[in-house]
Amino acid sequence: MLDETLYWQIVHKADANLLYITWKGTAADMPENEFKNHLLRFVELLRTTESKKFLVDAYAGHFIMLPHIQEWHDRTIVPQYQAMGIRRIAFVYPDDIAQLMSLEQTFDEKQAQQLLTRFFSSVDEAQAWVNG
Repeated sequence: MLDETLYWQIVHKADANLLYITWKGTAADMPENEFKNHLLRFVELLRTTESKKFLVDAYAGHFIMLPHIQEWHDRTIVPQYQAMGIRRIAFVYPDDIAQLMSLEQTFDEKQAQQLLTRFFSSVDEAQAWVNG
């Protein structure tokens, strides 16, 4: 295990050059500043491991990104993903449309177009795609 907090668990799968993030149910209630800090920490973990792809399992819970957080994400986080050469991002999500829309809108901006991002309802499908 690479990192664990009240809100997530991150495993580095070195054989696949992949970071696997599992958001816990508590993530839905995390304060905005905690969410930002977690994403900044995640960027550092990507740098340290030199992973070029990641899988985000948000099935149990995920922070709903309001528009101002989405804008922060696109200004602060996405350029770092691009600079590190992130190639694939897979999301596993529940059938909760609000969470799905929040995630899709975050990765639907023009500056994020070079990031291959897909959304799945099962971990198996997401792993097959992200490792493909």
